[in-house]
Amino acid sequence: ILGGGDGYRESADNGGDGGGNVTIIAQQGIVNNGGISANGANAAGVYRGGGGGGFIILASGTSVSNNGTISALGGNGGALEAVDANSTGRGPGGGGGGGVVHFIAPTIVSTGFVDISGGTGGAGGGAGSITGVIYFGGGGGGGAGGEGGNGGAVNPGNSNNGSASAADPGTSGQLLQTLADPATFL
Repeated sequence: ILGGGDGYRESADNGGDGGGNVTIIAQQGIVNNGGISANGANAAGVYRGGGGGGFIILASGTSVSNNGTISALGGNGGALEAVDANSTGRGPGGGGGGGVVHFIAPTIVSTGFVDISGGTGGAGGGAGSITGVIYFGGGGGGGAGGEGGNGGAVNPGNSNNGSASAADPGTSGQLLQTLADPATFL
């Protein structure tokens, strides 16, 4: 099982990495009294997208009980870039989509606290927030159980007074429950 998708990146860096995956398979019951996470990373640079949340699977031949916290959050998108050294302005990056949490067991005692929220999109800016001569919209967020948000658009304006719309947040992921012994799938 792969993890969540990476957020938009222009080179080998700066876009948010997608969350990984955590898979626990047991013949007996699984009880989580702590925390399990596979979160997407926030964009490390301007106009890049946040990483999508990862995948968490708890599969037991008897029961699953989550008394703790489980998260597969989408990462937040980067801010807008007014202008760079090449006179280019860019809109903000989109948020990563939330991940997937899947409980598989004949008995699911408690799902507890599960957070599969999408990441926030970067904020837009009014007239004068984009001062570059060349304009690009921001990069999108990575997908997973939820969709990555679109990057913000740039409205050029006149004489270095462009504006940028806010980027979209990632959508929430998915919490799945399957009432079955996972051995029946093999």
